[in-house]
Amino acid sequence: MINIKDESPEAIKMIKSNILKCYLNISVCFIKLNDFHNAMLSSNESLNIDPNNVKALYRRAISRVKLNHFDPLEIKLSILDLKHASKLEMNNDEINNLLFQYKKMYLELKKAGNIQEKKPKKNSILPKEENVKKENFIQKEEIKKNIPEKASSNLNQNKNQEMQQSGGYQSIPELERLQE
Repeated sequence: MINIKDESPEAIKMIKSNILKCYLNISVCFIKLNDFHNAMLSSNESLNIDPNNVKALYRRAISRVKLNHFDPLEIKLSILDLKHASKLEMNNDEINNLLFQYKKMYLELKKAGNIQEKKPKKNSILPKEENVKKENFIQKEEIKKNIPEKASSNLNQNKNQEMQQSGGYQSIPELERLQE
């Protein structure tokens, strides 16, 4: 087993990069198997390592909507993921087309009166759109079953440090604007 504390900064960067690639591959495999719950968990783990990973944002958005058909909150969260991904890769037609499709889906649900949602309170606390570390920390046990033993142990060693540094949760004003 690798003790990440004894590694050089370059080695730690390489280890995290390899773990990120594993999670991204796991998420695409789960999507192909129509296991959207585990695909979303794998994407969340990818985003813990790199909050600006376009593939992870895209895959999490797809998984959310496929897993929770017609749930307005999940559609909105997917829209936020896709907006973030679109800012990172503005010319990515696949992301922009899916963003347009999800916005259209949300508006159709709203127009049809199928949205029975509660508006978040002004001071409500929601997961950060690009980094849902606390949610992932709670769901960590579920994803452990699906990753190699070494990758799991390396992530566990850094999890507490990451949670302390990130703060985990914040208010999302953009989500509130979407509900208007």
